[in-house]
Amino acid sequence: MESSSVSDLRRKKPSALNRQQWMSKPESSVSSIVQQLSKGDEDVPPKIRLNLLNELVQISDQIESYDTDALLCCLRATLLGSLRTLRVAALRVIRYYLKNSEFTVHLISLGVNLFISRSLDKIDKQTEVERLQVLKLVRKWVVTCCETIPNNIVHSLVSLGEAAEDPLQRISVEVVCEITMRNPKVSANCGGIKLLLNAILDPNNVGIQESLVQGLAYLLNGSNRKFVRIPLDLGILLAPITECQIKETPPAPPPAPAAGAANNAPNNLAGNAQNKPQLTITNPTGQTSTAPKKEKKEDKVSMSIRAISILLRGWTGVFVLSSFPFGLASLVNAFYLPSHDLHVQVLDALFDIFRISDVDKNSDPSGTKLGSSAEEDHSFRSIGLLELPKKARGKQQNLLNNYLSVLLVAFIHCGLIEGLVTLGTKYSKNSEAGGQSTVTKATLLLGELLYLTNVLLPPNQCAKVQTLPKLVEFAASFTVLDPRQRSRASTMLSNLHSYHHQKHSNNNTAETSGATNDWKRLKLGDRRHERKIDSLKKLDAQLDQDQLRTKILESQVTTTKDHTKWKWDNISDLIDGPLLSNPTLLTQVMKTKFIKRVLSYFRPLTQAFAALPWTPENDKYRRIAVQLLQVLVSTEQGADYLKHSKLIPEIIDIIKLELDPVANAHPAHKERPLSSEKMWKKMSAEYFTILGSLSTTPRGMEILIDFGILDYLTALVALPSRDDLFATIVTSLDYTTSDHTRMFLSKALSSSSKGTRFRATRHLHVLVRSGVQNFDQWGITFLLDQLNDGDIKASKMALNALTEACNQVECMDALIAAKPQLLKHGPAGKHLWLRSLSRPNGLANLLAEGNQIHTEMNLWKKELNDSYVLSIEHELNQVFSPSSSLTATKEQELDGVTPPPHFYGELAKTEKGCQVLEESRHVNEFIQCASELTTQTQLQRRAALWALGHIGSSQTGLSFLLQSRYHIQNMDVLQVLTNLATNDPCLSIRGTCMYILGMMSGVEDARRRLDWLGWESPTNLSSLICVPKDHKSELLFRLHDDKYCGSYAVSGHISYFDKEDETNNEILTNVTHLSNSISADSASRTLKRLKAQHTLAFSSPRVALEAYKLMGVYKYKLAARRFIYELFDGVAWASADLSLLTFPTFEEN
Repeated sequence: MESSSVSDLRRKKPSALNRQQWMSKPESSVSSIVQQLSKGDEDVPPKIRLNLLNELVQISDQIESYDTDALLCCLRATLLGSLRTLRVAALRVIRYYLKNSEFTVHLISLGVNLFISRSLDKIDKQTEVERLQVLKLVRKWVVTCCETIPNNIVHSLVSLGEAAEDPLQRISVEVVCEITMRNPKVSANCGGIKLLLNAILDPNNVGIQESLVQGLAYLLNGSNRKFVRIPLDLGILLAPITECQIKETPPAPPPAPAAGAANNAPNNLAGNAQNKPQLTITNPTGQTSTAPKKEKKEDKVSMSIRAISILLRGWTGVFVLSSFPFGLASLVNAFYLPSHDLHVQVLDALFDIFRISDVDKNSDPSGTKLGSSAEEDHSFRSIGLLELPKKARGKQQNLLNNYLSVLLVAFIHCGLIEGLVTLGTKYSKNSEAGGQSTVTKATLLLGELLYLTNVLLPPNQCAKVQTLPKLVEFAASFTVLDPRQRSRASTMLSNLHSYHHQKHSNNNTAETSGATNDWKRLKLGDRRHERKIDSLKKLDAQLDQDQLRTKILESQVTTTKDHTKWKWDNISDLIDGPLLSNPTLLTQVMKTKFIKRVLSYFRPLTQAFAALPWTPENDKYRRIAVQLLQVLVSTEQGADYLKHSKLIPEIIDIIKLELDPVANAHPAHKERPLSSEKMWKKMSAEYFTILGSLSTTPRGMEILIDFGILDYLTALVALPSRDDLFATIVTSLDYTTSDHTRMFLSKALSSSSKGTRFRATRHLHVLVRSGVQNFDQWGITFLLDQLNDGDIKASKMALNALTEACNQVECMDALIAAKPQLLKHGPAGKHLWLRSLSRPNGLANLLAEGNQIHTEMNLWKKELNDSYVLSIEHELNQVFSPSSSLTATKEQELDGVTPPPHFYGELAKTEKGCQVLEESRHVNEFIQCASELTTQTQLQRRAALWALGHIGSSQTGLSFLLQSRYHIQNMDVLQVLTNLATNDPCLSIRGTCMYILGMMSGVEDARRRLDWLGWESPTNLSSLICVPKDHKSELLFRLHDDKYCGSYAVSGHISYFDKEDETNNEILTNVTHLSNSISADSASRTLKRLKAQHTLAFSSPRVALEAYKLMGVYKYKLAARRFIYELFDGVAWASADLSLLTFPTFEEN
């Protein structure tokens, strides 16, 4: 049967195999294929062999059991063959059958891994496909069972990753990086970690640098830190910065150095493998492998600074780089080196590290570029959702502030403030090009850091920084310093003072945040800028008739109809002064032509006001119009006067004109006062603001109702493609007092147009942020109705607005009373549902519904705790990632990262909730898990910490946690957390403790307890930041001394030859010497000589196998590895009995 099947295979094409028969019994098929592949080439030709190997791949998914050793022996023989196509197919088969660690153990025991390395190391123009297949196989091995990957494979990858000229170099670096994270021991033993550090500095790897640095951070985070020599290995990353001093110290430029001369720098902090001169190894064929060209040092400096910046975007980098003397300080000490380019790069990196991106780095800190002009602030036409601050839920934590506070402490201890002062006083106006720009950047950065310390650090630590002793000393020194440096110090002090006031004025926007319509914002804006004095108003109220007549005459209103000659400032003072304060004077003025002519100026038919271009300068006319209407409706007589004037009817006429479809179809439709073009360019758009000002008073609202203006406005907002009208009208009305305006908004919310409903819902969100009064009595109902809107965008906007509105207790109670079905609205709805637990009535409702609370608690204990941590860390990773700044939205940049509601935290805010927690006994488990008293993963420990932090973030929950029953080893929860923050070997646990301590510091009792433990917080309770006191800050950055567990050679090589066999021993000894760069040249010459004298020894499979084993023990350059393979290229593997050879076991690898 076998002979007939083979003959059939010879006659048929490879694609004509009987696959159906083999697919029916895949196990027997594997056995049959292996038997045929074991035959010689005369029985099974190469094409048939290739087809059989492909068939093995196709049935790999259906195989359950087979003879692994037989298959691997067959594939090993194929790998030793001379046909590249068959070797590629064999590698592919191994990749498909590599599904578990048992397979890899068999593979190693048969020595297949040695020949896989050979396929990766050998190179010519035709082996690229084979090498790529090896990399795919290794990648599958790493993902499936990286713990079994042998040293020789990793040695091959490391040597390939060090060969800059190899096209697969970058891929090898990425694979080594993944091996380092999954199996750091084998990576450290084979030099993979050092390769990773050198690859981070390679300018050719700029695209993957972030991934490599994150892989390094993962290694440094926990117990795997023992495989890294922190001061020495991380010194490789810092070396390019410190070497700048060597390059620029000589006063005269030195001659161009010879190749490799730059690598002989005597003060290098740590050796760099890529900076070592590579020896030239000549192989027996006469080919020479030369070292790659050196990168420019400037490129490596940029890569070094960028790597440090990326590493500092997480807790691991902050703690590790601050743990040894020349870590973080190397970046600060760069300011003292004589290199202007280095100063600029470090300054830019610090702006990035501290997330300072909203200032103009090149602007003058004493100028006005960073502020906006007063005229620009008067414009409220574009007020929207992002321009208003969010309504915070009490004390809301920003996790970025906790990170920045620790980062500030670390840099301040490294002397960053002093370094910036030195840099700011170093360059003069006549210095080298860019020197003054550097001073400006240093001053701006120092100003921003002083602002951050004032906000993020406790008063004691902040005071020491804010005094700037070194800068004051420079500015006040008249005997020691150069007068020019003293002058530069004085200028820097003055600029910092100006920048501080400018920063304060730019951040002072709270005065207008409570406005609910354009008129109120306008009024607040005027009062902010003009600062009306109460004493002057009192004097205006005491004017007699003669004085009033004089003021009216000074305004020129009654003397001429030409409004260009009117004194508008006098008109404004008259209206907002005596007429507003004294109703009697208003009655007298209404008998004159003053009010009639001013109202006539604003009538649409006169085209005086309506035709004006919309500019900040013309905005004063709108203010006067609104002031006059407010004065008139303040009295009954004034309201009647306004009703009988022509202003309101003419405004209604232009609204009717806009609603007339015939007028819209007329060719001259663009000439309408309320056309789209004029709404954006002319003051006619402000008629809606004028009407909206009437909605703020009962008399004004009565006028709007009598004239039916709200009905006309309802029709206007429903016009298609007129978003400009909707935005202007809706934002002009006041919704605080009248039910009529709310009814108008309700009609817009229930409109048949999706766009109208969405924009109306969005304005509800604006009202929430504006702090409109009594929103809980009517706004919550509107938002709940919009949750069921068929338009997903409107429903989502309503949910966001509802979430923000419920930050107010009254709104939350109104939501609980409505009992909506929140859980069907996704994660945001679930967060609202969780927050309802924080109110006694909300918890009572849920407890009355049955077992829902206990079911949710068990779900959180089982999986949602871990999911909560992963979601927060994912958001933090997105913010910390350098590429996130390109995709972050404006609102994300402003908000930072805020922890979402936590089930246990919300439950602990009520006494009844604490009783539920006590009955569950989950708190005891959380404390034991966080203290590492149980065998839990690091993720579970962080989840336990977050649960404890949320429980202790309220007064009720903190009192519950501080009970003696929850003490561990005579320590309360706060003692446990502070101990973990300074002593836990896992740095991510330390960082999580910083978040948790900050969260709990918002409770006064916790703050007092933490002060006794040596921790302090900023004065403001809402800061939610906690750091060690100044004299204890060094404890925060102390790392435990871990014994280094990495090595480049696991153990010495044991020879399998007799000592009398001097030739073989000499060959293997010189192969060993090839791993030493000093003895490599001599060893290569000796091996060439030995091959010429003892050709048979180099044809022995046993000797070749011993040499292959050595390449799995010692570290060789890629050129040396290829040289060894070429020495033994005459071995007749096909005729050798490989079963007689001894291969290293898995344990020996």
